[in-house]
Amino acid sequence: MRALTLFIYLFLIKVTLLAQLPESNIFQLEIKKDAQGNLKLQKLTLLTSLNTKGYNNHPHLVGDSLLFYSSAAKGASNPDIYKLNTSIGKLVRFTDTKEGEYSAITMPNKRDIGVLRMEFWPKDTLQRIWSLPLNGQNQGKPILANQMNIGYFRWVSDQGVITFELGNPQTLWYRRLDETAAAMITTLPGRCFRVTENGELYYIQKAKPGEPSFIYRTKAIYSSESPKIPIIMPLNQQEDFAILKDGTLIMAEGAKIYQFHPDKNANWKLLVDLSNFPLKKITRMEINGSENKLVLVAQ
Repeated sequence: MRALTLFIYLFLIKVTLLAQLPESNIFQLEIKKDAQGNLKLQKLTLLTSLNTKGYNNHPHLVGDSLLFYSSAAKGASNPDIYKLNTSIGKLVRFTDTKEGEYSAITMPNKRDIGVLRMEFWPKDTLQRIWSLPLNGQNQGKPILANQMNIGYFRWVSDQGVITFELGNPQTLWYRRLDETAAAMITTLPGRCFRVTENGELYYIQKAKPGEPSFIYRTKAIYSSESPKIPIIMPLNQQEDFAILKDGTLIMAEGAKIYQFHPDKNANWKLLVDLSNFPLKKITRMEINGSENKLVLVAQ
């Protein structure tokens, strides 16, 4: 009975993913810092002007001008990965498959990119991480081939990855890529989590009945002995956030973007209000390595 319940739960999740590709667009903001290190976001630019009525999501910045994202025309059900040079406006279709691809993130080796591929088999739909060469020389291969219900992922190193795995309940894991070791970090995680350059993992622990959600910090190469340090409650149960190298968290609610640093702020502080622009709900955000660009998804 439990196995049947889990099957139905996973089936409903996948049907939902297939059916719902909401209209969304990707925008870019410039990040500026003054002499005191105070942040300022400015110059909002629409990056998906060629598909404003379609689905544009899961942005990933590489350097100062290269953006990978998942996109589908209005009415389509299976997005592909596109590559946009934001400096010159050149747009290239990176994948062209019958499957759906999401969450493109360059791999630590800098030669390949990982994508979450929804694979349609006769009796099932799999969600696995695939490694694709950036030069397009081959069709790529699945990573963690035996893990077939992955919803989101983040690289830890060339040997490990953090995975958000669908199920009842949903779970967050650290897994070695050679599949020789794995450790479950938590149940009921939020969909957004971040791995920092110094090997820390930030994630949202979603609320259980009667309890608040919290953003936590722990070791990315996780073990059962790794401490879990609470940072702050997310804004009104929001699930998406970004993080700067100094530990500043960035989170949005509606059309407003906030910041929080545990050593500088007692609570979330308003960074910019974009309510006067044609966007209502900001979700995913990504910051490039130079920390001078922030891209966001908005509906």
